[in-house]
Amino acid sequence: MLGVAPPVHHQLPAYPIRPAVAGLLVACGLSNAEICVKVRLAETAVKSHMQSLLGKLGVHGRLRAAVAAYDAGLVRPHGS
Repeated sequence: MLGVAPPVHHQLPAYPIRPAVAGLLVACGLSNAEICVKVRLAETAVKSHMQSLLGKLGVHGRLRAAVAAYDAGLVRPHGS
């Protein structure tokens, strides 16, 4: 019988609030344009925050950043 591996809990470094919020919104599935509206920033600023966040997390791509947010317990699936 195959067991399910327990989730890996990453301890995320501290971030300034706007890049952190942008990262959480990515984990919720929002696009850069949607994040711009939510946090009232220009799209270039959101892109810059995302690049910074990806670098700090040591991941490549929005999907891996979203996985890191879920693994760290910062985001829960809908209905949880």
